[in-house]
Amino acid sequence: SAPELKADQTFIDMQHQLGNIEEKIKAERHDYNVAVKNFNTRLTIFPNSFIARFFHFVPADYFQANADAKINLAPRDFSDQSPPH
Repeated sequence: SAPELKADQTFIDMQHQLGNIEEKIKAERHDYNVAVKNFNTRLTIFPNSFIARFFHFVPADYFQANADAKINLAPRDFSDQSPPH
């Protein structure tokens, strides 16, 4: 029926949007870690190292999700879900 097809398409669209969001997060996490690497490297090179010590700059931490923040993003099959009673 038409409402069911529309709901199926909406769900598929939502899955694609979620995948796009996950890819954007992955890319931003990578960019952040590259910036941290560049920052930390610059802290060790003269004359930056002298200025960094004078102003008490410290190396930045890389982004790493802790175990509690990680979720299972394995693809799921929603095609055989019966509606709740």
